[in-house]
Amino acid sequence: MDTSLYRSRKPAVLFLFAIFTFLIVFLIRQYEYDDVGNRTAIRSNAGDYDFDGTPDTVEDSRCTSAESGDTDNDGIPDTVEDANNNGVVDAGETDPCNADTDGDQIQDGTEMGYAVPDSLDTDREVFIADADPSSADPTDSSDYPSPPIFETGKIEADQNWQTVTFDRVFVNPVVVAGPLGLNGSEPAIVRICNVTAAGFEVRVQEYGYQDGVHAQESIGYVVMEAGDYFLSDGTRLSAGSFTTATCNNFEAVSLNLAFNEVPVVLTSVGTENDPSAVLSDSRKRKPPIRFMAKRPYITLPGSHSLVSWRIITLR
Repeated sequence: MDTSLYRSRKPAVLFLFAIFTFLIVFLIRQYEYDDVGNRTAIRSNAGDYDFDGTPDTVEDSRCTSAESGDTDNDGIPDTVEDANNNGVVDAGETDPCNADTDGDQIQDGTEMGYAVPDSLDTDREVFIADADPSSADPTDSSDYPSPPIFETGKIEADQNWQTVTFDRVFVNPVVVAGPLGLNGSEPAIVRICNVTAAGFEVRVQEYGYQDGVHAQESIGYVVMEAGDYFLSDGTRLSAGSFTTATCNNFEAVSLNLAFNEVPVVLTSVGTENDPSAVLSDSRKRKPPIRFMAKRPYITLPGSHSLVSWRIITLR
């Protein structure tokens, strides 16, 4: 096969591809923004590498980056944060060089309700999307998003499944239950399954070497909408879950919310994909926190289990 023709055309093809890619990127990056960060028009500006409306020479003299339209990666374009483009954080503006203008440990974009960044330059590994439909003032450290939706309760249960119905409807509920009461002397755990927006099922499960029949126990539980929250007194809450297929081995879980002291961590296994008694455990309570599902007294391959957590700490 004669490949000389292909070889002779290859440089030209690569050159045309490079030009085409450059033009696409060049056109995509040219946007105007209105006061709330919505793209309104395409524009062209010489000497403005990031096309944010501020000349590179001006940005070089400020803290903002001439190579990024969102210097602090909070999802808000620099030109929206510094609306009058004077390089000063005026009243009512957020700091384009500080993702947390009011210092309350919540990103400005998160407080303003940004579910997705409105800048092509935002680093999505840094940006934290808002999971709360409410918004807060990013310039006021005393203004917090609405408190988390949660409820607590207690149920009497034995080895048979009992259904718990929530008092309200959740979207993504995280359920943590236990410990057991002391009515039965046999070692046992709390099992949870079928968690839905309306409720969940719970029962007492004895370890595998027991007969499986257990006395009724009082089981306390707490349900919280998944997410990260700040309360007005400085308390920080985080609720979530992850799926693991391993047993007796810790897995690291990174959290969006920063904790500045060792938090209280509550965990439960939230599925019954494995019929054996399975516990959850945690360690290293500074990020990343490590969780695991484990079986008492036996070692077998793990099935997929959902481990739920609720974390609490004070400022």
